[in-house]
Amino acid sequence: MPTHDDAAPQLPDGLLDELNEHARVLSAYDQAQDVALDLHEKPFSPETQARALRYLQSQEYQRAVESVRSHGRSA
Repeated sequence: MPTHDDAAPQLPDGLLDELNEHARVLSAYDQAQDVALDLHEKPFSPETQARALRYLQSQEYQRAVESVRSHGRSA
């Protein structure tokens, strides 16, 4: 009878890293939608504008942009 470890599928090299990268991009996209909704509902609010600026300057956003750009070049 196979053990739990024997039955577990093995991920190809790099697939877990790629899945994590996709998850980070989707998280950044989700945050972008929240910011966009705030900008739509309260475009002149200083808090909304500050939030949007913080998001656009965040490392998470920058990493997501770079990831999308690099995947776009390789596609």
